[in-house]
Amino acid sequence: MFSTILSLIGYYYLANEVLRTDHSKLFSIYAVLVVLFAVFVWGRRKIKWQWFLVIGIGFRILFVPETPRLSDDFYRFVWDGKLQLKGESAFESKPIDLPGFKSQEVVSQFPNGMNSASYYSIYPYTLQPLFLLSVLGENDLGLSTIYLKVSMLLFEIMSFLLLLKILAAEELDRSLVVLYWLNPMVIIELCGNLHFEGVAIFFLLLTIFYLRKNQVSKGGIALVLAIGAKLTPVFLLGASFRNFKPRNIAKFYAIVISLTVGFFVLSVGLGNLRNFWESFTLYFEKFEFNAPIYSSLHWLVEQSTNTDIADKVRPLLSLLFLIGAAFISLKKTEHSVALKLLWIYCLYFLTAQVVHPWYLTLLIPLAIITQRLYPIVWAILAFFSYNAYHEHDIFSENLTLNLLVVVMVIFLIYTEEYKKVNLFKRIFI
Repeated sequence: MFSTILSLIGYYYLANEVLRTDHSKLFSIYAVLVVLFAVFVWGRRKIKWQWFLVIGIGFRILFVPETPRLSDDFYRFVWDGKLQLKGESAFESKPIDLPGFKSQEVVSQFPNGMNSASYYSIYPYTLQPLFLLSVLGENDLGLSTIYLKVSMLLFEIMSFLLLLKILAAEELDRSLVVLYWLNPMVIIELCGNLHFEGVAIFFLLLTIFYLRKNQVSKGGIALVLAIGAKLTPVFLLGASFRNFKPRNIAKFYAIVISLTVGFFVLSVGLGNLRNFWESFTLYFEKFEFNAPIYSSLHWLVEQSTNTDIADKVRPLLSLLFLIGAAFISLKKTEHSVALKLLWIYCLYFLTAQVVHPWYLTLLIPLAIITQRLYPIVWAILAFFSYNAYHEHDIFSENLTLNLLVVVMVIFLIYTEEYKKVNLFKRIFI
Protein backbone atom coordinates (compact mmCIF):
# COMPACT_ATOMS: atom_id res chain seq x y z
CA MET A 1 0.00 0.00 0.00
CA PHE A 2 2.80 2.41 0.92
CA SER A 3 4.56 1.79 -2.42
CA THR A 4 1.28 2.39 -4.26
CA ILE A 5 0.69 5.74 -2.53
CA LEU A 6 4.25 6.94 -3.16
CA SER A 7 3.99 5.89 -6.79
CA LEU A 8 0.70 7.76 -7.20
CA ILE A 9 2.35 10.90 -5.84
CA GLY A 10 5.31 10.48 -8.20
CA TYR A 11 3.17 9.92 -11.28
CA TYR A 12 0.94 12.86 -10.32
CA TYR A 13 3.93 15.22 -10.26
CA LEU A 14 5.24 13.90 -13.56
CA ALA A 15 1.81 14.36 -15.14
CA ASN A 16 1.22 17.86 -13.79
CA GLU A 17 4.37 19.64 -12.68
CA VAL A 18 7.57 18.47 -14.37
CA LEU A 19 8.92 19.50 -17.78
CA ARG A 20 11.55 17.54 -19.71
CA THR A 21 14.03 20.39 -19.25
CA ASP A 22 13.79 20.19 -15.46
CA HIS A 23 16.33 17.40 -15.20
CA SER A 24 16.80 17.32 -11.44
CA LYS A 25 13.09 16.83 -10.69
CA LEU A 26 12.45 14.62 -13.70
CA PHE A 27 15.23 12.13 -13.05
CA SER A 28 14.84 12.16 -9.26
CA ILE A 29 11.14 11.29 -9.43
CA TYR A 30 11.79 8.71 -12.14
CA ALA A 31 14.54 7.06 -10.08
CA VAL A 32 12.19 6.82 -7.08
CA LEU A 33 9.49 5.29 -9.30
CA VAL A 34 11.98 2.70 -10.59
CA VAL A 35 12.84 1.74 -6.99
CA LEU A 36 9.14 1.45 -6.14
CA PHE A 37 8.67 -0.61 -9.29
CA ALA A 38 11.36 -2.98 -8.01
CA VAL A 39 9.43 -3.29 -4.73
CA PHE A 40 6.30 -4.28 -6.68
CA VAL A 41 8.28 -6.83 -8.70
CA TRP A 42 9.79 -8.53 -5.68
CA GLY A 43 6.48 -8.63 -3.83
CA ARG A 44 4.41 -9.60 -6.86
CA ARG A 45 3.58 -13.17 -5.75
CA LYS A 46 1.74 -11.89 -2.67
CA ILE A 47 -0.79 -9.92 -4.74
CA LYS A 48 -3.38 -11.21 -7.21
CA TRP A 49 -3.02 -10.07 -10.80
CA GLN A 50 -6.44 -8.39 -10.65
CA TRP A 51 -5.08 -5.96 -8.04
CA PHE A 52 -2.05 -5.21 -10.18
CA LEU A 53 -4.42 -4.46 -13.06
CA VAL A 54 -6.31 -1.95 -10.89
CA ILE A 55 -3.10 -0.36 -9.57
CA GLY A 56 -1.66 0.02 -13.09
CA ILE A 57 -4.89 1.57 -14.38
CA GLY A 58 -4.81 3.99 -11.44
CA PHE A 59 -1.28 5.11 -12.29
CA ARG A 60 -2.22 5.65 -15.94
CA ILE A 61 -5.47 7.52 -15.21
CA LEU A 62 -3.43 10.28 -13.56
CA PHE A 63 -2.02 11.12 -16.98
CA VAL A 64 -5.30 10.96 -18.95
CA PRO A 65 -6.65 14.51 -18.32
CA GLU A 66 -3.24 16.15 -18.64
CA THR A 67 -1.43 17.37 -21.75
CA PRO A 68 1.76 15.34 -22.37
CA ARG A 69 4.68 17.23 -20.83
CA LEU A 70 7.64 15.30 -22.19
CA SER A 71 6.60 15.02 -25.84
CA ASP A 72 4.80 17.19 -28.37
CA ASP A 73 3.98 14.47 -30.93
CA PHE A 74 0.29 14.64 -30.00
CA TYR A 75 -0.11 17.91 -31.95
CA ARG A 76 0.45 16.01 -35.17
CA PHE A 77 -1.99 13.24 -34.20
CA VAL A 78 -4.81 15.75 -33.76
CA TRP A 79 -3.79 17.67 -36.86
CA ASP A 80 -3.99 14.52 -39.00
CA GLY A 81 -7.43 13.84 -37.55
CA LYS A 82 -8.63 17.37 -38.38
CA LEU A 83 -7.48 17.02 -41.98
CA GLN A 84 -9.39 13.75 -42.34
CA LEU A 85 -12.49 15.37 -40.84
CA LYS A 86 -12.32 17.95 -43.63
CA GLY A 87 -12.02 15.19 -46.23
CA GLU A 88 -8.32 15.86 -46.86
CA SER A 89 -5.42 13.42 -46.72
CA ALA A 90 -2.77 13.75 -44.03
CA PHE A 91 -0.26 12.51 -46.63
CA GLU A 92 -1.08 15.07 -49.31
CA SER A 93 0.12 18.36 -47.79
CA LYS A 94 2.62 19.62 -45.27
CA PRO A 95 0.87 21.60 -42.51
CA ILE A 96 3.15 24.59 -42.98
CA ASP A 97 2.14 24.82 -46.66
CA LEU A 98 -1.61 24.86 -46.04
CA PRO A 99 -3.47 28.19 -46.26
CA GLY A 100 -4.31 29.51 -42.83
CA PHE A 101 -1.82 27.35 -40.91
CA LYS A 102 -0.24 30.47 -39.42
CA SER A 103 -3.56 32.10 -38.60
CA GLN A 104 -4.21 33.08 -34.98
CA GLU A 105 -6.88 30.40 -34.57
CA VAL A 106 -4.59 27.61 -35.72
CA VAL A 107 -1.53 28.85 -33.86
CA SER A 108 -3.52 28.97 -30.62
CA GLN A 109 -4.15 25.21 -30.90
CA PHE A 110 -1.01 24.17 -32.76
CA PRO A 111 1.82 26.40 -31.55
CA ASN A 112 5.45 25.80 -32.34
CA GLY A 113 4.94 22.57 -30.43
CA MET A 114 4.04 20.76 -33.66
CA ASN A 115 7.53 19.50 -34.43
CA SER A 116 6.52 18.02 -37.78
CA ALA A 117 4.87 20.96 -39.55
CA SER A 118 7.41 20.93 -42.36
CA TYR A 119 6.90 17.34 -43.54
CA TYR A 120 4.11 14.97 -44.48
CA SER A 121 2.55 12.59 -41.99
CA ILE A 122 4.39 9.33 -41.36
CA TYR A 123 1.73 7.68 -39.20
CA PRO A 124 0.36 4.57 -40.95
CA TYR A 125 -3.10 3.19 -41.51
CA THR A 126 -3.87 1.62 -38.11
CA LEU A 127 -3.44 4.97 -36.33
CA GLN A 128 -5.20 7.35 -38.70
CA PRO A 129 -8.74 6.16 -37.77
CA LEU A 130 -7.90 6.81 -34.10
CA PHE A 131 -6.77 10.33 -34.99
CA LEU A 132 -10.02 10.93 -36.88
CA LEU A 133 -12.20 9.67 -34.02
CA SER A 134 -10.39 11.96 -31.59
CA VAL A 135 -11.68 15.10 -33.36
CA LEU A 136 -15.29 14.09 -34.01
CA GLY A 137 -16.57 15.90 -30.91
CA GLU A 138 -15.95 19.49 -29.88
CA ASN A 139 -13.13 21.45 -31.43
CA ASP A 140 -10.95 21.11 -28.36
CA LEU A 141 -7.31 19.97 -28.36
CA GLY A 142 -7.53 18.87 -24.73
CA LEU A 143 -10.56 16.64 -25.32
CA SER A 144 -8.91 15.11 -28.39
CA THR A 145 -5.84 14.29 -26.32
CA ILE A 146 -7.99 12.71 -23.60
CA TYR A 147 -9.71 10.52 -26.17
CA LEU A 148 -6.37 9.35 -27.54
CA LYS A 149 -5.10 8.58 -24.02
CA VAL A 150 -8.23 6.60 -23.18
CA SER A 151 -7.74 4.66 -26.42
CA MET A 152 -4.15 3.97 -25.42
CA LEU A 153 -5.27 2.81 -21.98
CA LEU A 154 -7.69 0.33 -23.55
CA PHE A 155 -4.97 -1.07 -25.79
CA GLU A 156 -2.67 -1.39 -22.80
CA ILE A 157 -5.30 -3.26 -20.80
CA MET A 158 -5.72 -5.67 -23.71
CA SER A 159 -1.93 -6.12 -23.84
CA PHE A 160 -1.91 -6.90 -20.12
CA LEU A 161 -4.58 -9.58 -20.49
CA LEU A 162 -2.98 -11.03 -23.62
CA LEU A 163 0.44 -11.18 -21.98
CA LEU A 164 -1.14 -13.10 -19.09
CA LYS A 165 -2.48 -15.64 -21.60
CA ILE A 166 0.88 -16.01 -23.33
CA LEU A 167 2.71 -16.49 -20.04
CA ALA A 168 0.19 -19.14 -18.98
CA ALA A 169 0.50 -20.92 -22.33
CA GLU A 170 4.30 -20.92 -22.00
CA GLU A 171 3.94 -22.26 -18.43
CA LEU A 172 5.71 -19.19 -17.06
CA ASP A 173 4.99 -17.28 -13.87
CA ARG A 174 2.01 -15.05 -14.73
CA SER A 175 3.00 -12.52 -12.08
CA LEU A 176 5.89 -11.53 -14.38
CA VAL A 177 3.34 -9.40 -16.24
CA VAL A 178 4.16 -6.77 -13.59
CA LEU A 179 7.49 -6.17 -15.36
CA TYR A 180 5.45 -4.64 -18.18
CA TRP A 181 2.34 -3.36 -16.48
CA LEU A 182 3.92 -1.41 -13.62
CA ASN A 183 7.10 -0.46 -15.46
CA PRO A 184 7.59 3.34 -15.13
CA MET A 185 8.99 3.55 -18.64
CA VAL A 186 5.84 1.98 -20.09
CA ILE A 187 3.43 4.03 -17.98
CA ILE A 188 5.13 7.38 -18.65
CA GLU A 189 5.86 6.95 -22.35
CA LEU A 190 2.71 5.23 -23.59
CA CYS A 191 -0.31 6.52 -21.69
CA GLY A 192 1.58 9.51 -20.28
CA ASN A 193 3.36 10.89 -23.33
CA LEU A 194 0.96 9.31 -25.82
CA HIS A 195 3.27 7.21 -27.96
CA PHE A 196 1.56 4.59 -30.06
CA GLU A 197 4.08 1.86 -29.45
CA GLY A 198 1.30 0.76 -27.08
CA VAL A 199 -0.90 -0.13 -30.06
CA ALA A 200 1.96 -1.90 -31.82
CA ILE A 201 2.73 -3.90 -28.65
CA PHE A 202 -0.83 -5.23 -28.48
CA PHE A 203 -0.90 -6.36 -32.11
CA LEU A 204 2.61 -7.84 -31.87
CA LEU A 205 1.55 -9.86 -28.83
CA LEU A 206 -1.59 -10.92 -30.69
CA THR A 207 0.57 -12.07 -33.61
CA ILE A 208 2.82 -14.10 -31.31
CA PHE A 209 -0.24 -15.56 -29.57
CA TYR A 210 -1.76 -16.78 -32.85
CA LEU A 211 1.52 -18.01 -34.33
CA ARG A 212 2.15 -20.03 -31.19
CA LYS A 213 -1.15 -21.81 -31.93
CA ASN A 214 -0.11 -22.17 -35.59
CA GLN A 215 -3.00 -19.94 -36.70
CA VAL A 216 -1.03 -18.18 -39.41
CA SER A 217 -4.00 -16.41 -41.02
CA LYS A 218 -5.05 -14.67 -37.81
CA GLY A 219 -1.41 -14.04 -36.96
CA GLY A 220 -0.87 -12.45 -40.36
CA ILE A 221 -3.81 -10.08 -39.95
CA ALA A 222 -2.60 -9.10 -36.48
CA LEU A 223 0.89 -8.37 -37.85
CA VAL A 224 -0.58 -6.21 -40.61
CA LEU A 225 -2.26 -4.08 -37.93
CA ALA A 226 0.99 -3.95 -35.92
CA ILE A 227 2.89 -2.69 -38.97
CA GLY A 228 0.14 -0.12 -39.44
CA ALA A 229 0.84 1.24 -35.96
CA LYS A 230 4.65 1.19 -36.09
CA LEU A 231 6.53 0.04 -39.17
CA THR A 232 9.22 -1.94 -37.32
CA PRO A 233 6.99 -4.97 -36.51
CA VAL A 234 7.76 -5.97 -40.12
CA PHE A 235 10.89 -7.50 -38.52
CA LEU A 236 8.65 -10.38 -37.44
CA LEU A 237 8.57 -11.59 -41.06
CA GLY A 238 12.26 -12.37 -40.76
CA ALA A 239 11.99 -13.74 -37.23
CA SER A 240 9.36 -16.27 -38.31
CA PHE A 241 11.03 -17.37 -41.56
CA ARG A 242 12.50 -20.68 -40.34
CA ASN A 243 9.96 -21.48 -37.62
CA PHE A 244 7.09 -22.87 -39.70
CA LYS A 245 6.47 -25.32 -42.50
CA PRO A 246 7.03 -23.84 -46.00
CA ARG A 247 3.30 -23.88 -46.81
CA ASN A 248 2.39 -22.00 -43.62
CA ILE A 249 5.15 -19.44 -43.94
CA ALA A 250 4.19 -18.81 -47.58
CA LYS A 251 0.59 -18.25 -46.52
CA PHE A 252 1.69 -15.97 -43.67
CA TYR A 253 3.91 -13.90 -45.96
CA ALA A 254 1.22 -13.65 -48.63
CA ILE A 255 -1.35 -12.34 -46.14
CA VAL A 256 1.00 -9.84 -44.52
CA ILE A 257 2.55 -8.45 -47.70
CA SER A 258 -0.67 -8.21 -49.72
CA LEU A 259 -2.74 -6.63 -46.94
CA THR A 260 0.02 -4.24 -45.84
CA VAL A 261 0.56 -2.99 -49.39
CA GLY A 262 -3.21 -2.76 -49.91
CA PHE A 263 -3.83 -0.78 -46.73
CA PHE A 264 -0.93 1.55 -47.50
CA VAL A 265 -2.26 2.28 -50.97
CA LEU A 266 -5.80 2.80 -49.68
CA SER A 267 -4.86 5.02 -46.74
CA VAL A 268 -1.99 6.99 -48.24
CA GLY A 269 -3.12 6.99 -51.87
CA LEU A 270 -1.00 6.06 -54.87
CA GLY A 271 -0.28 9.71 -55.61
CA ASN A 272 0.94 10.34 -52.07
CA LEU A 273 3.23 7.35 -51.62
CA ARG A 274 6.15 9.53 -52.73
CA ASN A 275 5.23 12.07 -50.02
CA PHE A 276 5.19 9.37 -47.35
CA TRP A 277 8.55 8.05 -48.54
CA GLU A 278 10.01 11.57 -48.56
CA SER A 279 9.13 12.12 -44.90
CA PHE A 280 10.20 8.60 -43.96
CA THR A 281 13.67 9.00 -45.49
CA LEU A 282 13.99 12.57 -44.20
CA TYR A 283 13.49 11.24 -40.69
CA PHE A 284 16.56 9.03 -41.02
CA GLU A 285 18.68 11.61 -42.84
CA LYS A 286 17.95 14.65 -40.69
CA PHE A 287 17.57 13.42 -37.11
CA GLU A 288 19.99 11.94 -34.64
CA PHE A 289 19.08 11.00 -31.07
CA ASN A 290 20.37 8.58 -28.43
CA ALA A 291 22.47 6.67 -30.96
CA PRO A 292 25.90 6.42 -29.31
CA ILE A 293 27.36 3.88 -31.75
CA TYR A 294 26.39 5.99 -34.75
CA SER A 295 27.47 9.22 -33.01
CA SER A 296 30.80 7.76 -31.90
CA LEU A 297 31.64 6.44 -35.37
CA HIS A 298 30.57 9.73 -36.90
CA TRP A 299 32.76 11.68 -34.46
CA LEU A 300 35.79 9.40 -34.88
CA VAL A 301 35.65 9.54 -38.66
CA GLU A 302 35.14 13.29 -38.62
CA GLN A 303 38.11 13.80 -36.28
CA SER A 304 40.45 11.54 -38.22
CA THR A 305 39.55 12.79 -41.68
CA ASN A 306 38.53 16.35 -40.82
CA THR A 307 35.43 15.88 -42.97
CA ASP A 308 31.80 15.13 -42.25
CA ILE A 309 31.01 11.82 -43.93
CA ALA A 310 27.76 10.98 -42.12
CA ASP A 311 26.41 9.79 -45.47
CA LYS A 312 28.95 6.96 -45.34
CA VAL A 313 28.51 6.04 -41.67
CA ARG A 314 24.74 5.76 -42.00
CA PRO A 315 24.68 3.18 -44.84
CA LEU A 316 27.52 1.23 -43.18
CA LEU A 317 25.46 0.71 -40.01
CA SER A 318 22.36 -0.03 -42.08
CA LEU A 319 24.32 -2.69 -43.96
CA LEU A 320 25.52 -4.22 -40.68
CA PHE A 321 21.93 -4.37 -39.46
CA LEU A 322 20.68 -6.00 -42.66
CA ILE A 323 23.44 -8.62 -42.59
CA GLY A 324 22.81 -9.36 -38.91
CA ALA A 325 19.02 -9.51 -39.34
CA ALA A 326 19.42 -11.83 -42.35
CA PHE A 327 21.71 -14.13 -40.35
CA ILE A 328 19.20 -14.31 -37.47
CA SER A 329 16.31 -14.90 -39.88
CA LEU A 330 17.95 -17.52 -42.14
CA LYS A 331 19.82 -19.55 -39.53
CA LYS A 332 17.82 -22.66 -38.62
CA THR A 333 17.60 -22.82 -34.83
CA GLU A 334 15.22 -24.00 -32.14
CA HIS A 335 14.78 -20.45 -30.87
CA SER A 336 11.27 -19.03 -30.69
CA VAL A 337 9.88 -16.33 -32.96
CA ALA A 338 9.73 -13.97 -29.97
CA LEU A 339 13.43 -14.45 -29.15
CA LYS A 340 14.58 -13.96 -32.74
CA LEU A 341 12.37 -10.87 -33.00
CA LEU A 342 13.97 -9.55 -29.81
CA TRP A 343 17.45 -10.06 -31.27
CA ILE A 344 16.53 -8.27 -34.50
CA TYR A 345 15.01 -5.35 -32.59
CA CYS A 346 18.10 -5.03 -30.38
CA LEU A 347 20.41 -5.08 -33.39
CA TYR A 348 18.27 -2.44 -35.04
CA PHE A 349 18.33 -0.10 -32.03
CA LEU A 350 22.09 -0.57 -31.62
CA THR A 351 22.76 0.49 -35.21
CA ALA A 352 20.00 3.12 -35.59
CA GLN A 353 20.67 6.85 -35.51
CA VAL A 354 17.37 7.71 -33.81
CA VAL A 355 16.38 5.78 -30.67
CA HIS A 356 13.80 7.69 -28.71
CA PRO A 357 13.25 6.17 -25.25
CA TRP A 358 9.68 5.10 -25.99
CA TYR A 359 10.88 2.96 -28.92
CA LEU A 360 12.40 0.55 -26.42
CA THR A 361 9.06 -0.18 -24.75
CA LEU A 362 8.56 -2.67 -27.60
CA LEU A 363 11.34 -4.79 -26.08
CA ILE A 364 9.78 -5.21 -22.66
CA PRO A 365 6.99 -7.75 -23.39
CA LEU A 366 9.42 -9.70 -25.61
CA ALA A 367 11.91 -9.75 -22.73
CA ILE A 368 9.28 -11.15 -20.38
CA ILE A 369 8.23 -13.91 -22.78
CA THR A 370 11.84 -14.89 -23.61
CA GLN A 371 13.16 -14.45 -20.04
CA ARG A 372 15.85 -11.88 -20.84
CA LEU A 373 17.06 -9.11 -18.53
CA TYR A 374 18.99 -6.80 -20.85
CA PRO A 375 15.99 -5.36 -22.75
CA ILE A 376 14.31 -4.35 -19.50
CA VAL A 377 17.46 -2.66 -18.20
CA TRP A 378 17.98 -0.92 -21.54
CA ALA A 379 14.43 0.40 -21.67
CA ILE A 380 14.54 1.73 -18.11
CA LEU A 381 17.91 3.47 -18.61
CA ALA A 382 16.85 4.96 -21.96
CA PHE A 383 14.65 7.44 -20.10
CA PHE A 384 17.77 9.34 -19.05
CA SER A 385 18.33 10.33 -22.69
CA TYR A 386 15.93 13.19 -21.91
CA ASN A 387 19.04 14.93 -20.57
CA ALA A 388 19.49 16.19 -24.15
CA TYR A 389 16.64 18.70 -23.76
CA HIS A 390 17.49 22.02 -22.17
CA GLU A 391 15.75 25.35 -21.66
CA HIS A 392 15.41 27.86 -24.51
CA ASP A 393 15.03 24.97 -27.01
CA ILE A 394 18.68 23.99 -26.64
CA PHE A 395 19.38 20.39 -27.64
CA SER A 396 22.65 18.88 -26.45
CA GLU A 397 23.20 15.16 -25.88
CA ASN A 398 25.55 13.62 -23.35
CA LEU A 399 27.36 11.16 -25.61
CA THR A 400 29.38 9.74 -22.72
CA LEU A 401 26.24 8.83 -20.75
CA ASN A 402 24.54 7.32 -23.80
CA LEU A 403 27.67 5.33 -24.64
CA LEU A 404 27.94 4.00 -21.07
CA VAL A 405 24.35 2.75 -21.26
CA VAL A 406 24.99 0.93 -24.53
CA VAL A 407 28.25 -0.59 -23.26
CA MET A 408 26.34 -1.90 -20.22
CA VAL A 409 23.61 -3.32 -22.45
CA ILE A 410 26.14 -5.01 -24.76
CA PHE A 411 27.83 -6.56 -21.72
CA LEU A 412 24.47 -7.92 -20.52
CA ILE A 413 23.72 -9.26 -24.01
CA TYR A 414 27.13 -10.99 -24.03
CA THR A 415 26.47 -12.45 -20.59
CA GLU A 416 22.96 -13.74 -21.33
CA GLU A 417 23.28 -14.78 -24.99
CA TYR A 418 26.91 -15.85 -25.38
CA LYS A 419 27.88 -16.97 -21.87
CA LYS A 420 24.36 -18.41 -21.35
CA VAL A 421 23.99 -16.91 -17.89
CA ASN A 422 20.26 -16.36 -17.40
CA LEU A 423 20.25 -13.21 -15.29
CA PHE A 424 16.50 -12.88 -15.69
CA LYS A 425 15.83 -16.17 -13.92
CA ARG A 426 18.41 -15.49 -11.24
CA ILE A 427 16.76 -12.19 -10.35
CA PHE A 428 13.05 -12.73 -10.98
CA ILE A 429 12.32 -16.47 -10.76
